Amino acid sequence: MLKSAASEHISVSPVPSYHGTIRIYTQPNCSYCSQIKQFLSDHQLAYEEIDLSSDQEGQRFMEKRGYSALPVTVIGNQEISGFRLDKIKEILHID
Repeated sequence: MLKSAASEHISVSPVPSYHGTIRIYTQPNCSYCSQIKQFLSDHQLAYEEIDLSSDQEGQRFMEKRGYSALPVTVIGNQEISGFRLDKIKEILHID
């Protein structure tokens, strides 16, 4: 009779579950915007993208708040202006 090898236990970090709204204000061809979108997708986090090249409401949002850096990522009630992956990870509790 063959003995089965002891199975290895592999610890996998669970995918964070965020159930709030994530919005990203972007421009086409913005590499930082693409990196944030890819990061969220890689972590299976849904988001709404607001394309500032055509979305007038999004343009008013940016103007009203005085944002000029892209992307602007809104997670719940927190707004992150610019490429701040460290801050996004902190808010979403991702290592």
